[in-house]
Amino acid sequence: MLQSHTDFGSYESNMIWAARIFLAAMREVPKIMQPKLFLRMLGVCSFPLATAAFAEDNRGGDAQAETPAAMARLFDCREVVDSQERLACYDREVNHVYQAQASKDLIIADREQVEETKKGLFGFSLPKLGIFGGDDEKEAVKSVTLELSGARKMANGRYILTMRDGAQWMQTDSTLVLRDPEVGEEVVISRASMGSFMAKIGTRRSFRVKRVE
Repeated sequence: MLQSHTDFGSYESNMIWAARIFLAAMREVPKIMQPKLFLRMLGVCSFPLATAAFAEDNRGGDAQAETPAAMARLFDCREVVDSQERLACYDREVNHVYQAQASKDLIIADREQVEETKKGLFGFSLPKLGIFGGDDEKEAVKSVTLELSGARKMANGRYILTMRDGAQWMQTDSTLVLRDPEVGEEVVISRASMGSFMAKIGTRRSFRVKRVE
């Protein structure tokens, strides 16, 4: 049985107590979740933010993503009146959350991990599920700075750029790149109009690109 000296008499103290449990369980979560794994699991996973603030937002009805069942049952423990029964409820449901996390049915991430995942997914077209704990459009990544690990010139004169993190971007316009991109150069990719993206390598002219991998 989990032991705690926290006062279980208020909603806020209950959620702080639960948040501490989440943070302890998250110690085994990798620092950066691989974007490809995320894409494969997108239909069954969610990224609840393990903070009391996130729980408070849920209470206010502002959350855009449906709370996963395992998390919802844990949150429901705060409604148990008897303190000992409430503690037993937390003990039981935290174990269920831990098992769901271990089996990859549930992925828990803190804000830093969410931001890293957003950057890793930059350029992909994803459904608006509200899984990042807020307004996806308002909090969308505007640009990323990447390191070039390879550049291949196609027959049409356009480039396919491979980044150090494995992402690939293909040039989509006819902008002339005066010097061949070199391994190790910094590439800044930014959002442009109509859902397009612009790439800038060093001091060269910017050109339109789309992510292909």
